[in-house]
Amino acid sequence: VIGSNNSAHDICAALWEAGADVTMLQRSSTHIVKSDSLMEIGLGGLYSEQAVANGVTTRKADLIFASLPYKIMHEWQIPLYEQMKERDAAFYQALEDRGFMLDWGADGSGLFMKYLRRGSGYYIDVGA
Repeated sequence: VIGSNNSAHDICAALWEAGADVTMLQRSSTHIVKSDSLMEIGLGGLYSEQAVANGVTTRKADLIFASLPYKIMHEWQIPLYEQMKERDAAFYQALEDRGFMLDWGADGSGLFMKYLRRGSGYYIDVGA
């Protein structure tokens, strides 16, 4: 499978589950974030049971998230992705040790800014 973003991981997982011997060919660096880290660190204050207990409904969370101007959003994202990088350091080291090219976005601001700026170059790891 050529590529290493969301679709490539999904295709590789489906082929492997069907018994195929799968190789992924990475063309360029990819930002990977573990789903649980993204939800807990990146979105937990807005979208979680704790947020609901604090009175932050989905409607309020959507409004809060949408109210942050994209021009300054990266400044809020960088520290969150630094926490994720530290939390999952062994995971990222294992990927790099096997030759996987990682990145954290042009300025270290991670997945959401990479999505807004490029629309590609990332994968949310759900176990593939």
